Amino acid sequence: MIPISIEDLHLEIREMENQREKARLEIHSPAERHKRKAEDEHEPPLLSSLEKEEGKNWLVRSPQKKWEGPYTLDELLRLPFFSPRLWTKNLQEKVEARAEEFPQIKTKWSLLQQKKHPSIISDPQCPRCHVFLQSSFYEGLPHRWN
Repeated sequence: MIPISIEDLHLEIREMENQREKARLEIHSPAERHKRKAEDEHEPPLLSSLEKEEGKNWLVRSPQKKWEGPYTLDELLRLPFFSPRLWTKNLQEKVEARAEEFPQIKTKWSLLQQKKHPSIISDPQCPRCHVFLQSSFYEGLPHRWN
């Protein structure tokens, strides 16, 4: 363990708080978004073209210590060197941590380890109207569709 002074620890905590603040996104209704879009037409987009690709918002640090990606969640879990201890970066939330610390990865990884049927792992459909239901997380816990 490396000895750290109290001041250094306070600075590190403030830096982490600032990173979390920057990672938060504002959510607006469609009417508000349309209104804001008309007002802010010249504002640059929030996501780069790299992040706009469908679901490709995961980078991983390879064994050669280089960032690789972006990957979808399914591609990420199928990498030959993937493990829950692997350093992972979520481009959408701009958060970097071990894969096991992301609830989305942790849930899907545990389902794969239990060898559940792929239809259980993918997003389920409404039995009546066949619209795809999206998985969600509430306070870090996965919302289950039963």
